[in-house]
Amino acid sequence: MKPVPRGLNVAREAFTRLHACPEPAGHETVSSAVVADLCQGIGATVTTGVGGHGVIARIGSGEPVVAFRAELDALATSNGAEHLCGHDLHAAALVGALAALQAGEAPWTGTVLAIFQPAEETGTGAAAMVASGIDRLVPTPTVLLAQHSSPLPYDVVAFRPGPVTSWSETASIELTAPGGHPGLAGSERHALTVAFSRLVYGVAPTIGQVTQARLGGAAWNALPNSAAVTVDLRAPDEASLSARRQALGRVLDQVGVDGVELSRAATRAFAGVSNDPDAAALLYRTFAQRGRTAVLMPGPSGTSDDVGGLAAAFSAPLVYWFWGTSGSSQMPASDHAALAAGRAPVTVPANHSPLFSASARSLESGLLNLLIALSAWSSPRSTWSERQIEGPARARSSPVPTTEGERL
Repeated sequence: MKPVPRGLNVAREAFTRLHACPEPAGHETVSSAVVADLCQGIGATVTTGVGGHGVIARIGSGEPVVAFRAELDALATSNGAEHLCGHDLHAAALVGALAALQAGEAPWTGTVLAIFQPAEETGTGAAAMVASGIDRLVPTPTVLLAQHSSPLPYDVVAFRPGPVTSWSETASIELTAPGGHPGLAGSERHALTVAFSRLVYGVAPTIGQVTQARLGGAAWNALPNSAAVTVDLRAPDEASLSARRQALGRVLDQVGVDGVELSRAATRAFAGVSNDPDAAALLYRTFAQRGRTAVLMPGPSGTSDDVGGLAAAFSAPLVYWFWGTSGSSQMPASDHAALAAGRAPVTVPANHSPLFSASARSLESGLLNLLIALSAWSSPRSTWSERQIEGPARARSSPVPTTEGERL
């Protein structure tokens, strides 16, 4: 594509401002204000307060109506909130794309909707925007598009028709016991410690992953009276997730110890995202024709996202893809080997890692991805006649690493 200096400058400003104010799900006050301010500055029509701190920016008029989704929230951590999932990158790229279009740096027709969604990390933001009547606030999209950063080379895009992200659920388990003085407990091990250990070590990878485990008393010389364990459950489809949920239940049945009470709750849940086959085929070919390294994923990512709720509310076809955060366009041999074995690359820190960061090349690449995707629908040459991905596209098939939203 031709250079987009105006779009890139705005994207860089957006990223700098958003990265400086990471806010957890449901608290995106500053982030939404930054996005609204920048979008108004480039001449977009802006609606704020949608589903909490959600923002919608609109440019152009008429058909087609192409909608893009980006997220506003940061990852909640023990340090407060940190941009460790790339949502600031996603939002900045989308603001930059709007600026490029308004400046005439890329051809387009119709209406472009930029949906900046809150609370993706908790899986509640899309539903909140739907409850706020987003489908009545904007024209029905011809297609809904969304991208997510991933530990891949910056110029790679990876997606597939059909299921593209996983179903997931976060199980929060609380254990309680009387506690007391360790010198008065006798020679047996404290019952709460036994139950806690059985639970942590009883969760096999075939069930899920223990992401948080806390056991501690009120003082160094006091037996704990409570413990908490968080288990992340993920599966490629709803039936498989249900099976994992039941398997966790069997583990909990086996950890019981006299004097220990146990409670369980699901605190976060995501349905799998599924790409429209025809729209995915069109976008795949468009990316390949415009010079992107397009990778066809062999199966859904282990990550999760709630953007499917927006697509369902609009009754619009959805395409969701991943692109790389690495500053290099080449993938080391060690990472190729890791991918072939079904593991994430090791040379580029993955999303949610405390070492995660996005390269400057990735921001520009993400911006251009959006403009290329828009051209698939706004160009007069666009057609919906393609019904499948075939031929050379198959040769590029390769596994891709998992990322989150969200549980990307």
